[in-house]
Amino acid sequence: MNTAAKHTQRILIVDSLYERRHRLVTQVFPSNAYAIIEADTLSAAVALSSTCDLMLAYHQPLDVMMLHGALHNANINKPIILLTEAGSERLAVRAFRIGIKDYLSAPFTGDDVLTAVHDALDQHLVGEIIARIPEQLLSSNLELTAYLRGLDSLVEISKSITADLNLEEVLSQVVDAAVSVTRADTAAIMLVDAVDQELYVRASRNWDAEMARNLRLPIHNSAAGRVVDTGEPIFMNDDTPRKIKTDYLVKSVAYIPLRIGEQIIGVLSVDNRVSNRLFNSHEMKLLTLLADFASVALGNASQYFQIQQERNMLDAILEGTQNPVMVVDTSGNILVCNPAAQRIFAIPGNYNGPAVEVIEHEGVLHLLDAERTQRSEIAISETHVFNAQMTVIPQVGRAIIMQDISHLKELDRLKTNFVANVSQDLRSPLTAIMGYAELLTGAGSITPQQKKFIDRITLSAQSISSLITDLLDLSRIETAEMEVTQEVVHIQAIAEYALATVEGQISAKQQRLIVGLDNDALPIFGNGQRLKQMVRNLMQNAIQFTPEEGIITVTLRCEDDFIVLEVQDTGIGIASQDQPHIFDKFFRAESVRQQFEGAGLGLAIVKSIVDLHEGRVWVESEVGIGSTFTVLLPTCGMSSHSKEVRGLTEADSILS
Repeated sequence: MNTAAKHTQRILIVDSLYERRHRLVTQVFPSNAYAIIEADTLSAAVALSSTCDLMLAYHQPLDVMMLHGALHNANINKPIILLTEAGSERLAVRAFRIGIKDYLSAPFTGDDVLTAVHDALDQHLVGEIIARIPEQLLSSNLELTAYLRGLDSLVEISKSITADLNLEEVLSQVVDAAVSVTRADTAAIMLVDAVDQELYVRASRNWDAEMARNLRLPIHNSAAGRVVDTGEPIFMNDDTPRKIKTDYLVKSVAYIPLRIGEQIIGVLSVDNRVSNRLFNSHEMKLLTLLADFASVALGNASQYFQIQQERNMLDAILEGTQNPVMVVDTSGNILVCNPAAQRIFAIPGNYNGPAVEVIEHEGVLHLLDAERTQRSEIAISETHVFNAQMTVIPQVGRAIIMQDISHLKELDRLKTNFVANVSQDLRSPLTAIMGYAELLTGAGSITPQQKKFIDRITLSAQSISSLITDLLDLSRIETAEMEVTQEVVHIQAIAEYALATVEGQISAKQQRLIVGLDNDALPIFGNGQRLKQMVRNLMQNAIQFTPEEGIITVTLRCEDDFIVLEVQDTGIGIASQDQPHIFDKFFRAESVRQQFEGAGLGLAIVKSIVDLHEGRVWVESEVGIGSTFTVLLPTCGMSSHSKEVRGLTEADSILS
């Protein structure tokens, strides 16, 4: 092992005789392989010993044994080769016992000296390495212990993050751990103020409280801010203090980014302001892991805070609304039930069990069992009626929102009664007008102009009479005053009869009628007269809004347990904004008011008759193309006339 390649080794020749020193220098060490130093006294040798790697010392007249003792007392460990002109076995044994590296007795050659020098230097180097091993092992053991202690801290912090949503507590543990695992002087978590583009202290350890409150570091003009810009950590180890800000000087500092996803939200800062300790690689790794944990804690806290805000807002809305709201899970257990729903259904405040155990209303239970979103009117009592909408929420369950429409129902009842009373009052004078008009025709000769006037009076009276009849029919259907005797009827026969009553109107406009009735359609349970009126009104609507030579198609078929009746025309069509209101009483689209007569009751009567038979009616239309009105009626096996609310989930499957 030769270390000369690394640096020029220095040989100290100790001898009081100049001639012998000169001979060694000129004959044994003529090259530049070694740097030669000379000493002629023991004191000079001791003084120069710290500058050499090995000593060549002549014994006599100087006492090499005394030289070794002086070096030992000075705690200087340098290899010594003893040279002597008159050696003895006794001297050699004594030399080796006290630690002299080698012993050469005259006569010896230059090669003998060089070999002894090489061997002594190599042995001394090996000895130094072996001597340093315990110290290195101890240092490595201390580093490993500190690293394991840091990992233990990380485990504890990870438990806190998963078990504790208290952000202050978790961040405090992070900065405490940062100081503990690195044995640093201080630590802090600094977060980004996006508005001012600065970093501020969110949590700290061993910081002055006022300094922690007031410190603001600009993002675009500071080392910590550079971490935010680049997303890369910075470790600075300096011998001289570095100024971070006024009164903030550090000797070593580490800045590690805190990130949530791709966004840098802050910096973990760890520094030494007093001690001269530098950060090693293990500590840098631990600080990076700590920063990751702090980022997770901040992310969890942010999400938790947002969820809490949204939950508080939802709770406030549910508490404040007068509309009953209820949410059940996929198993039918109540998840949410606001005070309004609790009052109506007498549900205990903290109840979260099955809804069927506390709700007795059959209509609500039907909605909770439905597989598709649907609406229904729920009568809680004779005076309280709610419009309920059930919405299916995937992976959650079902939500029911109910709106009190009792006052609207009462207004509708009053309006219906008023219309019925007015219609009854109008019938008597209207009958008199029509009677006198007829008498005038047969009272004697009248002029053609008078005949024209009388015909106009008669036609107008008949129109008013028809309108009154429609109003009374609608009023009776809605108030259940009309006799609605129901029986098993064949809808295809009813359709044929109704179509026969409008053949004259179709012929008058030269329209083409296409009929496709399924004679094998199942019977339904209903009122024949009302069903004829329903078909007739649909046909009259199609005839009225289909131009001359247009086409009207009527089909009737059976699908599963339902009868499907369709009336399709090639008329003017219905605008999309008008379609939701087409079955409302007295509604007439703006585009037809001037061109077509009518009161807007025909389709309203159709809707009422369909509802009476627990069915559904809807329209599909395109302006300029035409309209298709579809009626869906349950067959005898599906009708449930006695129930308040008819579950239409099965009917919805026809539409899907």
